[in-house]
Amino acid sequence: MVRRAIIVVMVAMIMLNGSATALASVEKNDSNDRYYQVIYNDIVQCSPMGAEWSVWMTKTVLYYSGQYRIDPLLVTALFHQESRFNMAACSRTGAIGIAQLQPETAAGMGFDATDPAQNIEGGIKYLATQLSRFSQAGEWAPTYAIAAYNAGPGAVIKYQGIPPYPETQTHVNRVAAIYKDLQQGMGY
Repeated sequence: MVRRAIIVVMVAMIMLNGSATALASVEKNDSNDRYYQVIYNDIVQCSPMGAEWSVWMTKTVLYYSGQYRIDPLLVTALFHQESRFNMAACSRTGAIGIAQLQPETAAGMGFDATDPAQNIEGGIKYLATQLSRFSQAGEWAPTYAIAAYNAGPGAVIKYQGIPPYPETQTHVNRVAAIYKDLQQGMGY
């Protein structure tokens, strides 16, 4: 019960801190929309945060995915693997939040990694940057972008592909598996 109260307060704080604009912008997404349903179902199944959080998260992912022109299923798969959509997630290297951003990386892009909406937007923007960086790799661009999200773009460039780090290889495979499940949910 306390956890639910904290989440309701967090969502209220997010809306009061200027994220209401982003939320209002995505209100146009019909809950019958297939993307909405598939993403919402994934978030609500793995997030410890509850249904209200999952609605907000789904709308926010769809909104910023549209803003940065990224497949929202890829974003969902990445965030699922990174944090299970848990804002309280923190890695051993200091990455925080839903998108598991390093605070200095987020700040360098103009985002506050501790704010849920900015964490999501920052993660999506960072992924968009990696997709653009590796666009010359053709069909491998999403794979390299996910590897760069985990190990850094320098490692992907150095090894001309997925670095030989077990953590990164596992990460890429898990994101790919989640992505494939989400696509099946869409009927692909």
